[in-house]
Amino acid sequence: MIRTLDPNIDPGIYGDWASSGEALRHLQAIYGTVKNNPDSRVQRDTDQSVAEAITFSNDLYRWTKELDELSEQIKTASHSVSPGGASKLTAQTLGVMIQVMNQNLRAQAVTMKVTSLALANQNKRNKDESESFLDANRALKQAMKSEKIQFQVPRF
Repeated sequence: MIRTLDPNIDPGIYGDWASSGEALRHLQAIYGTVKNNPDSRVQRDTDQSVAEAITFSNDLYRWTKELDELSEQIKTASHSVSPGGASKLTAQTLGVMIQVMNQNLRAQAVTMKVTSLALANQNKRNKDESESFLDANRALKQAMKSEKIQFQVPRF
C-alpha cells in the first residue's frame, strides 16, 4: 500500500495562485499588460485563458491531494468491512472514479482550449503577414502602372 502513495502533490511554479483574477494580475506583472493595439483583444483573451489554465491546474493538484487521502481511507476501510459494507464501499469507490474521469475530461478540455488559442494566435500572425504581403503587392502594382516600362532587347 505504501507504493501507491503519490508524492507529487506540489503544483510547482505559480502553485499559490488561487483565483483566475489573481493569476491574471500576477501574469501581467511578470509578462506585461496589454496595450491598445490591433491585437489587444487577442492578447487579452490569451492572458485570461492562461490565467484560467494555471488556476485550474492548481485546483487539480489540490483535489488530487484530497483524492490520495480518500483512497487511503478506502484501502484502510476495506480490511474491516462486512461483505455488505464491501459492496457499498465498492459502489462509493466507483462514484469517486467517475468524478476522477470527469475531472480528467475537464483538464483535457482546458488543454484543448489553450492549444486552440495558440493555433488561433499563429493563424492571426499568418493572416497579418498575408495582409501585409497583399498591401505591398497592391502598392507595387500601382507604382508599376505609372512607369513607362518597355520590354525591348537592347542592341549592342
